[in-house]
Amino acid sequence: MHADSMVILESGSRWPSWLGEAAEAARHTSVVAQKPGETPAAFRRRAGRRIRALRHPLTATLVCGPESCAARSTLRRTLAQALIDTMTELGRGHVVLVADGGHGTQRQVVDLARDLSQQLDPRAMVSVRFRALPREQVALSQTALAS
Repeated sequence: MHADSMVILESGSRWPSWLGEAAEAARHTSVVAQKPGETPAAFRRRAGRRIRALRHPLTATLVCGPESCAARSTLRRTLAQALIDTMTELGRGHVVLVADGGHGTQRQVVDLARDLSQQLDPRAMVSVRFRALPREQVALSQTALAS
């Protein structure tokens, strides 16, 4: 049996609630989650291997966590580009970019979607979803990044 969807979760992101939590949905979903303490580079390599192993068109969701630093931007761009390239090779597909976090993450995801949309094959599609963190979590994230 093959997965119908792939979910890539950055550190600090949450499971996309619209995908459901039913056992049937989980059976058809391949999940790649960043491990605690795993560097963006190591996560990029591990997720990249899973993306390259895809053999059929599907929906792939990249859930971006609250950090918006340069290393995260590079990670997101690389993973999203690998997903788009794979969907193009397979002949169709859908990439969903999710911004879990504040304005910085949202801006990075919108910029990424804009850049990707300029090179899309007509059979592929990119969507963007935002999930803002509660204000107190955004403030904590910004404080942690500043220190």
